[in-house]
Amino acid sequence: MVRLPDADHTAWIEIRDDVKAHVDAILRDWERITAEEPWMSLPEHHRLDALPKVAQALCDAALTPSGGSVEAYRQFVWAAVGHGEMRRQQGFAKELLFTEHYLLRQAMWRYVTAHHLARAAETLVRLDAAVTVGTRASITGFHHAELQQRGRWPAVVEDIVRQAPLRDG
Repeated sequence: MVRLPDADHTAWIEIRDDVKAHVDAILRDWERITAEEPWMSLPEHHRLDALPKVAQALCDAALTPSGGSVEAYRQFVWAAVGHGEMRRQQGFAKELLFTEHYLLRQAMWRYVTAHHLARAAETLVRLDAAVTVGTRASITGFHHAELQQRGRWPAVVEDIVRQAPLRDG
């Protein structure tokens, strides 16, 4: 596990709570971005599915006072795995997962820079690290059947958790 330095305890509580409280607004921005970029668009009934759960878990994993406990990252990784599994069941190509996580990062970036500019750089480093983990977890979930067949499931998911950028044990 990679340990990252921590910052002011109170600031992280405020940032995490604020970002989590505004996940709906962040996801509305995500939808606006997808509407602006037709090549990134999804059928409306498939747009958000598990993303609210992924975004909430991302906040708990990345934006906590001592940040990124193993359990918080495990919850986030499994939420992202479920998202990847769902996209496979819906018949989407795995490349969509890269786009979705990129857009989630963009929407969160917009929110953080608009509302937490003083801590934006540090917050975005945490979010970027977590989005990278989430992307990998979603791709892993997308390939659940193949990994299960090779006897690598669920150990491969726990490997992602172990390699996540953590701040607390």
